[in-house]
Amino acid sequence: MLLNEEPALVDFKLSTETCRLYSLYHSLHHYKYHTFLHCKRETDSIEQAAEDPGQEEVVQQCMANQGWLETLFNTFIELLTLSAKA
Repeated sequence: MLLNEEPALVDFKLSTETCRLYSLYHSLHHYKYHTFLHCKRETDSIEQAAEDPGQEEVVQQCMANQGWLETLFNTFIELLTLSAKA
């Protein structure tokens, strides 16, 4: 293969179970980044709603948002539950 050639595409046939495990691994692998994005959206929203809130105020507001925290926690528990069954 020459350097400027694109590699040939290869199709892989995987079982349903393998696909399920791969999907779980993929979710676990990216969990930290997805959690970061959820937190960033929440902190950006708080910062836009108030004029220059300090870091402590932003954290306090995040921690006071029970629904948001429960969503993060439930997502984590769901991944752990799926992992335990794998």
